[in-house]
Amino acid sequence: MFNGGRCVVNPYRVLAVMVLIGVACVMLGCQTYQSKGKALVDRVPFTHQLRLKHNLTSEEIKHLQFYVSDTITLHRIVTADEKQILRGKLILSSGKTVEEVLVKKGTPGIAVDVRDEALDVSFEEGTYLTFARDTALFPEKYRLAVAKSDSGPPTVQFDGRTYTVMHKSDNAYLLISMEALTDIVNKRRVLPGRMIREE
Repeated sequence: MFNGGRCVVNPYRVLAVMVLIGVACVMLGCQTYQSKGKALVDRVPFTHQLRLKHNLTSEEIKHLQFYVSDTITLHRIVTADEKQILRGKLILSSGKTVEEVLVKKGTPGIAVDVRDEALDVSFEEGTYLTFARDTALFPEKYRLAVAKSDSGPPTVQFDGRTYTVMHKSDNAYLLISMEALTDIVNKRRVLPGRMIREE
């Protein structure tokens, strides 16, 4: 608005525009938060009871998208004669060179081998970690399978080598999306059957 050659800004219009911009930003932020929150809420522990309830076959389980519940940290001391590190990154710990393998919380994975007591889940091409039924709990979750010893920390086999399980990573278990599970169950082909016609 011009008044005597000067541009006069209506403060109420400016305030209205700022309010509209603020509302739009809040709505956009809420939608993003809700979409992320929905994805997280949709994930449930993959248990043996859930597997039996839906009568999941090995092939169906291999088509499920798995996620890890907590961060998994694996360490392995690198010897001086090792020339190549195939996985992970090198860090220094207590003056020693350590190879660290990290699977962050929420990392997706697929089952490459399915057994009654355990699943081999791959989080990268060519490797996998084993998750076994925890029969001490109900329902029975599939937790990271480790070898425990009275003389040292738990260990796990990964990529043909032995790694130390760090930071209580053995508490990690498998999660799945209930929506994905429902999709798999609904895709099952059920034959209606045929009756003999009476002549």
